[in-house]
Amino acid sequence: MSNSDSETDFSYDGYLVFNGIYSTNVLNPGFDLEEIIDGELKDFERGSIEKPANGYKTIPFAKYVVESSSINKVFEDCVSDVEAIRHEYEEWERKEVDLGEKAETKPVRDTDSVDAYWSFPQFMFIKGNKTQAKRAGELLELKLNDHLKIREIEFTSDFLLWVLSKYKNSEWLNSNLKASILTDAEIEGDEDRFGQRNRVDRSTDIAKSTPVLMGVL
Repeated sequence: MSNSDSETDFSYDGYLVFNGIYSTNVLNPGFDLEEIIDGELKDFERGSIEKPANGYKTIPFAKYVVESSSINKVFEDCVSDVEAIRHEYEEWERKEVDLGEKAETKPVRDTDSVDAYWSFPQFMFIKGNKTQAKRAGELLELKLNDHLKIREIEFTSDFLLWVLSKYKNSEWLNSNLKASILTDAEIEGDEDRFGQRNRVDRSTDIAKSTPVLMGVL
């Protein structure tokens, strides 16, 4: 396991999509996440098609926020206790490769990563698609089960409807939190003339989307 102090190692173009949100309970009062990761989890190195590799490294998230000119300084205090981990892994597949005069089937390597942000000591957020987040959450729970109790947080449909209502009426969720923009939604229910499932992606305003509103009503 290794640290990464380069800002280029923490670059992301687009939205931070958190598909895994977990509550955490520290079992060992003397637990030091960075020390455990550096000492017990392996670095990411190249593997093979027979034995794909994976590994971990820490991300200097708080340092990045402080040094970045693109992030509002009001967030500095909010992230002072946030620790970040990157899980890197590779996937191999045999593909036909064009070698000019002929083609051969060779193993082709692809790499990907998932980031976890731990807001000490209560919450952990995992950035990645749903499959990646689920797998990363299970891996972290397995790797850190002697030190942390990790439990996935699930939101009920009533809570999501409440968030949509607050957003539609331009109301704050509480004194410090407001839904800035909702762009995607999926509505499921009984089979009727509107359909059993409606999904809207990349809307400029979900609160004014006819498929969403008709599905909710």
